[in-house]
Amino acid sequence: MFNLLKSNQTFVLILIPLIIAALWFRTFYIPSAPIHDAGGFTMPLYKLVSIITGDSKWLTGILGLVLFIIQILLIVKLNKDYILIDIRTYLPAIIFILVGCSFRQVQQFEPVLFANIFILLAVNKILQSYRDDSLFTNFFDASVLISLGSLFYFNTIFLFILVWSGLIILRQFSMREWLLSVTGLVTPYLFALSFFYIYGNVPDLFSMIAGNFIFDKSFEIFNLYSLIYLIYLAVLILLSSINIIKKYNKMKISIRKYYKFLFWMFVYSIVIFFAAPNASVEILLITAVPVSFVFTNYLVSIKKESTSSILLLMLMALIVLLQINI
Repeated sequence: MFNLLKSNQTFVLILIPLIIAALWFRTFYIPSAPIHDAGGFTMPLYKLVSIITGDSKWLTGILGLVLFIIQILLIVKLNKDYILIDIRTYLPAIIFILVGCSFRQVQQFEPVLFANIFILLAVNKILQSYRDDSLFTNFFDASVLISLGSLFYFNTIFLFILVWSGLIILRQFSMREWLLSVTGLVTPYLFALSFFYIYGNVPDLFSMIAGNFIFDKSFEIFNLYSLIYLIYLAVLILLSSINIIKKYNKMKISIRKYYKFLFWMFVYSIVIFFAAPNASVEILLITAVPVSFVFTNYLVSIKKESTSSILLLMLMALIVLLQINI
């Protein structure tokens, strides 16, 4: 089974939408409770889209699904452009689907679905800049993308440190690039401030931002099934990380740097979950980006196909249990 899943055959491309449909099916008919009870943290761009879509559950559900599919395509593009996995495979996309959609609360019209697209685009811009001095504006672009993402989902703003991590890991020191990165972060907020100023609603903007610092974590979804799943996922991530460390010196320098960058992306997403007042399981969608590559790398490196199949099947089984019991 695993050899088929890790291939780049047309069958896998057909399987991907079937997996998405299986995971999202129940959510379309029985929507889960929103991650946050209050709407005080809603950021301007997400609020604008919410006004346009209105209260239509089907419309927002379909839009959420489209946003998620775009992210899958971006994951495939990252793997193709930077050869993060030694073989040609769509497995990172499958892992991203499984981990990103594991909690039903994310399978709906959530701000993070918008934000993660901007995060993936920013990651592409950062990785693209390695060893290409002509792409000095990429870090400005990446910062703009992170900033735009935060106007949908505020906690994205904390991933600005990812831009600086990219500068340290992938580039020689250049004050111009560091200053451009800060300028890129500020620019979308200057436009937002100007817009709210023109319409005399500047306090509303500050109120939206301030609402994100109100403690609003939801712990109700962390039942026995979710804890078992998260522990198993943590074990897989640990094993995958050890695998990367073992073969780190044998990797190409570029691949080493890319994985070091992905490692810090993983760390920052975990820190945001624990440190940001209103961050909850939606952060797992961001965490799923580095996990999809690191875990795939581990699975394809295992010599026994049966071992890889068992690890993947156990992950799938736990996710099915989550869909039923949360």
